[in-house]
Amino acid sequence: MSKFVETNYSNKKEILKFPDHYVALAVTVDDTGITTNGEGKKIVPAGTILGGGVLADSSKVAKKAKTTADKSDADGVLLNDTDVTYGPASGAM
Repeated sequence: MSKFVETNYSNKKEILKFPDHYVALAVTVDDTGITTNGEGKKIVPAGTILGGGVLADSSKVAKKAKTTADKSDADGVLLNDTDVTYGPASGAM
């Protein structure tokens, strides 16, 4: 269940070199393992490498990618900061 909270941010982190030409996929960002910040919110920052098999199966939730010396499950990069304080939330990858 989602909860609506209004928050004012002073600026947006831009991770794209050419922000006019990109394709984003809608994903559900997982809240597992995300720690709270000083304001008590769980924020997954823009630029986080996401994995979890969301490209192969869009019904899966996107998680922080796991990378070892010889293997990675990375699927893409999170486009915007995503607030997962109240559970998994929609994001763009």
